Amino acid sequence: MRGLVTKTWKKYLQEIKPTYWLFLVRENGNMEMYTLPDFQQMYLVRNFGQGLRVLSDSTQSVPPSMTTDTTYDTEVQEILVVALGHHGSRPLLVVRLEDEVLLYQAYRYHKGNLKLRFRRLAHTVLLRESRSSEESDIHSVVDSDAISEEDGIELGQ
Repeated sequence: MRGLVTKTWKKYLQEIKPTYWLFLVRENGNMEMYTLPDFQQMYLVRNFGQGLRVLSDSTQSVPPSMTTDTTYDTEVQEILVVALGHHGSRPLLVVRLEDEVLLYQAYRYHKGNLKLRFRRLAHTVLLRESRSSEESDIHSVVDSDAISEEDGIELGQ
């Protein structure tokens, strides 16, 4: 029994060798992952900014000539890959579009080049344009006047 317990916790002491990746989003709506420093394409997702529920690898199913044909209305503003959890064991892909944020969690899958897929996570993050300072000053004055008249509270000027 003691040998089994020793083997169980020793897996957490193994040194993890880091790998480096380049994530690109092209104008045609494709997201591509490349290894660094050799720049080999390892993953391709078509229609990336469309808010798909699952992002899957299309490198083996899409001929290279089809990956540069079309452009899409949804424009990806920014992407960020974050490794959360113990030793970065929970990678998240954050995608910022013009008016929303998409979160994807990586998970193992039995098919594909990297044997990996991303599933979209539910969240309540909303993006809106910030008001100009002059416009917010006007709204705060209107709101404070409404409060003082309704509640009988005098606000200092």
